[in-house]
Amino acid sequence: MVEQSLLKTTYYGERMNPKLNSGDQVILRKINPRAFIEWGEIYMLQMDDYNIFCRLAPGSDNNTVKIFYDNPNDNISQEIPMDSISNFWRLIATARIN
Repeated sequence: MVEQSLLKTTYYGERMNPKLNSGDQVILRKINPRAFIEWGEIYMLQMDDYNIFCRLAPGSDNNTVKIFYDNPNDNISQEIPMDSISNFWRLIATARIN
């Protein structure tokens, strides 16, 4: 079976405003985080029970990543273990339908 490397979904929320608005259609590409992460780009991280749209920065060691958001009203930054993330999806395209 071939693993899916592209995913089309809808973004919901306010944490990535103004870059992404709730209802925007997004296309994501699955990446191997151990091979290459483009720091500062937007990713969707698949966790056990939920997905997080965020930007990534290096963590304090090779086993963590720092996540942060675009919305200036949501100035949260946190470090999470990479092994708590089941899949990394990098944003490659967006479409806004008005």
